[in-house]
Amino acid sequence: DLVPVTPQEFFDKTKQWQIATNSESYIICLGDSSIGMISLSHIDGTSARAGCWIASSEWHKGYGTQAFNLLLEIAK
Repeated sequence: DLVPVTPQEFFDKTKQWQIATNSESYIICLGDSSIGMISLSHIDGTSARAGCWIASSEWHKGYGTQAFNLLLEIAK
């Protein structure tokens, strides 16, 4: 089911998820607008999982690749 949420509810759910999965999340911005989010989850010191969401209007423009490359630097 799709359930609409307020920005505060989204923030609170994301924070709960970060704590539960030992994760860090980053907003992907284009100018003053957020166009997505990228996360490292299940961080255990030697490995982690990466996940990314980009607005479909911004697909195929390289933003996900740029965000992933920055996330790799953070992970190192």
